[in-house]
Amino acid sequence: MGRGVLLDYASWAVSQGLTLSTHTTTPIPLSSLLACAAAQEVTFKPADILFIRTGFIQNCVSLSGAEAAQYAAVVPAHASTCSRLPLDSLL
Repeated sequence: MGRGVLLDYASWAVSQGLTLSTHTTTPIPLSSLLACAAAQEVTFKPADILFIRTGFIQNCVSLSGAEAAQYAAVVPAHASTCSRLPLDSLL
């Protein structure tokens, strides 16, 4: 059993002057997560389950109607392979 640990990466990134784009594939380096954890005084233990707040919902809410429709019409490349697999291949 593990405990849930939350890092608020979105707030930390803004405090560091980083621009977040949650509608593109953007890697979050381990060094950034560790710096975020240190700034938020979060420590890790074996079996912890890491949750990362990326600001996705806030970004969605800020889209105009046209931007939201455009985003919804496109399946991200990183997600498309899962949706095309037959269910039997996942069992």
